[in-house]
Amino acid sequence: MSRGEALSDEDRLPWLALIRSTAERVCKEESEKGEVEGGKAGEGGIGRPGVVIACSALKGWYRDILRGVVEADPPPKDDLVEDHPASNAHHRATSNLKTYFVYCCGTPELLHERIAARKGHFFGAQMLQSQLAILEDPSGEEDVVVVDIDGTREVVGERAVRGVRRLLEGVPK
Repeated sequence: MSRGEALSDEDRLPWLALIRSTAERVCKEESEKGEVEGGKAGEGGIGRPGVVIACSALKGWYRDILRGVVEADPPPKDDLVEDHPASNAHHRATSNLKTYFVYCCGTPELLHERIAARKGHFFGAQMLQSQLAILEDPSGEEDVVVVDIDGTREVVGERAVRGVRRLLEGVPK
């Protein structure tokens, strides 16, 4: 991607599986250590371990990998750097970890403007066009919060937090 080339689905599959299996491992370790004491995982906690992952997840199929509902293997250990945290816990992802998505929705013009304002970042306007071309809008999918990104970081962040909290209301611990 740093060369301005989009990844293929074949390129993405093992890395999305690695993200999923790493999230499962981290949550399992937190649970075993008892890091979610008193039923709260920090202020406004949900009483169980969780992780936040930021990635594009442009297609429904990618999101299904991150949900653990598509069988996928992480990349071979030889493809990971030696000290990668997942190199010692390599397993196929499962659907045991509940997954939520925040879809940051903006017009192509707003997205282009934000990308242009970033200095020294490899992701350029050409890549934005290719990503928008393959985007499968997740608005109707289960456990997706749609957040309008037309606003300040603080406003957009508040919208995302409110949306996720609404999803979590009534979810069993």
